[in-house]
Amino acid sequence: MNQNSHGSDDDIASDASQDDVREAVVQDTWKTMFQSTEHLLFGTRQTPYNLSTLHPDQFQIFRLWQIYLDHIDPLLKVTHTPSMQGRIIDSAQDLTRTTPETEALMFSIYCVSVHSLHEDDCLATFGAARRDLLVRFQFGCQQALSNCDFLRSNDLECLTAIYLYLLSARQETDPRSLSALLGIAVRIAQRMGLHIESKNVACTAFKAELRRRVWWALVLFDARISEMADHKTSILSPTWDCKTPANMNDFAIGPEIKQHPMTHGFPTESIFTVVRSELADFTRHCAFHLDFTTPALKLIVREASTSPDLADDDLNALEERIQEKYLKFCNPENALQFMTIWTARSILSKNRLLQHYSRYSRTGSQQTDEQRDMAVSYTLTMLESDTTIAKNPLVKGYLWLVNSYFPFPAYIHLVQDLRRRPRAKHVEQCWQSMNENYSSRFATLDEQNNPFFRILGKQVLQAWVAYEDACKDSGSVPDRLQIIKDIERRGIKLPATPKDPGSTSAGTSVGTRADGANISATMGFGSDGVLFPDLPQQAFMDVDMDLFDWTAVDWGKL
Repeated sequence: MNQNSHGSDDDIASDASQDDVREAVVQDTWKTMFQSTEHLLFGTRQTPYNLSTLHPDQFQIFRLWQIYLDHIDPLLKVTHTPSMQGRIIDSAQDLTRTTPETEALMFSIYCVSVHSLHEDDCLATFGAARRDLLVRFQFGCQQALSNCDFLRSNDLECLTAIYLYLLSARQETDPRSLSALLGIAVRIAQRMGLHIESKNVACTAFKAELRRRVWWALVLFDARISEMADHKTSILSPTWDCKTPANMNDFAIGPEIKQHPMTHGFPTESIFTVVRSELADFTRHCAFHLDFTTPALKLIVREASTSPDLADDDLNALEERIQEKYLKFCNPENALQFMTIWTARSILSKNRLLQHYSRYSRTGSQQTDEQRDMAVSYTLTMLESDTTIAKNPLVKGYLWLVNSYFPFPAYIHLVQDLRRRPRAKHVEQCWQSMNENYSSRFATLDEQNNPFFRILGKQVLQAWVAYEDACKDSGSVPDRLQIIKDIERRGIKLPATPKDPGSTSAGTSVGTRADGANISATMGFGSDGVLFPDLPQQAFMDVDMDLFDWTAVDWGKL
C-alpha cells in the first residue's frame, strides 16, 4: 500500500517533469522560429550597446544600492537583500561577469533609487541633475532588458527589473501609457504563472515567496495606475488565487531552505508589504470594489474569497483583524511601522468611502445629513492620515511612494459637501484638515508646477465663499487660511456664473453628468479614462464632476 502511494507520487513528479520538458521544447522552438522582438518597445539597435559606459562608478553603485535598501526595499520587498547584495558587490568589482538578468536588475535599481531622491540630493551625492541620471539609467535598463530578450523571458529577476523600471518612470509618464506598459509586465507574470498559487507551491519555498512578492507588487502598482487611467483594466479582482506575501524577514528565507519558515506575529521588515497586500486581497473580493470595476464578477466573489472568516464587505471585521494581527504591535517611532499604521488607516477609510458610494447608489434615495456626515468622516481620516505621513521627517525617504497616492477623492468630496452644506457641524474641521494637507503637500511648490490650483482652485474658493457667507449670517468672520491666500495670490477667480450647489440633482453620480452621460472623471485620480461607468444613475453623493478642470491635470505632479 505504501509502495503504491509512493509510486503515485513518483508518477505525479514524473508528469510534472515531462510537462516542464515539453514547455522547454516549445519555447526553444519559438525562439528558433521567431527573432527577438524587443525593438517593438525600445526601438531597433544596430549593435549591442556597451553598457559599461552607463554604469556608475563602484562607489556610486554601492551608494545607489544603499539608497535602494533605505528608500525602496522596505516598501516593496521584491528582491531578497542577503542574496542580492553579494551579487551587487561581485558585479561592481567586475561588470563583465554579470549575467544579463542581474545587469537589468541593477539598472532598474539605479533607476528607482534616483526616482526616490530630491533634486538637491542627486546633485550633492552624484554631482548630476536628477533628470539626467534618470535618462541615463533608464536607457541603460532598456538596453539591459533587451539583452535579456525580456518579452520572451520567464526569468523572475528580469520581470522584477521591468517592474522597477516602470515604477521609476511613473512621474514622467502619462498614466494611460504606463497602464499599457504595465499590461505587458502583467502578461509576462501571468505567463510565468505567478498569479496561480499551485504554480508557486511547486517551486522552492524561497522562489515561491519571491514570486508572490513580485505578483502583489505588480497588482498594487497596476491598481493605482488603473485608477488614474481606466479603473476597469485593474487586475485587482477575484479571478486568481496567489497568496499574499508572508510576514517574515529576509534572513529567515534563502535559496538553501527546504520548507517555508513560520510567519511572525510581530512586525518584520516585510510588514508594510504584508499589510497593504492583505487589505487589497480583501478589497478585490468586495462587492463595493467590483461595483466600480467589474460588476459581473460579484456573482463569483464569495466562491473565490480568500477571507471566508469575514462577511462580505465587512470592513469593521477587517479593520479589527489588521489592528489585532499587525498594527497594535507596530512602533510609531519606527519609520516603516509608522508608515504601515497610517497607510492602513488611509486605505480603510478610502474603502469605507467607496462602500458608502456603492451602498447609496443602489437605493436612489436622498441621503440624510447623518449619512453625509459619515461620508465626510471617512474623507477626513484620509486627509489626516496623509498629512500625518507627509509631515513626519522620519519617512522622508518614503515620500516617493506617498506622492503617488494623493487623496484626491477626499478633496473632491469635501469641497462639494462644503459648498452644499456650509453650516454643517463638521465645517471648521474640514477646512482645517484641507489646509493642513495642502500645506504639507503643495505649499512649497512653485506656481508653474503646482497642479492643485489648476484642478481644485476655483472649487475650493467657491466653497470658501459659501462658508464666509454662512459665517456673516451668524455675525462672525473666519480667519483666512493659507490655502485660500495662495489661491487668491495666484489670481484664481470664481467663474462669472458659478453653478448653484443646490442645483446639482440628487440623482447625479460621480462619473456622470446630470443627463446621465459619462464624463472624463475619476475618483483618484483621473485622466481621460471614464471611471465607474457601471454604477447606477442614482447618486452615491451629490458630486458634480463637471466643475473640475480635468484638461489641466498634470498627473505626474500628484
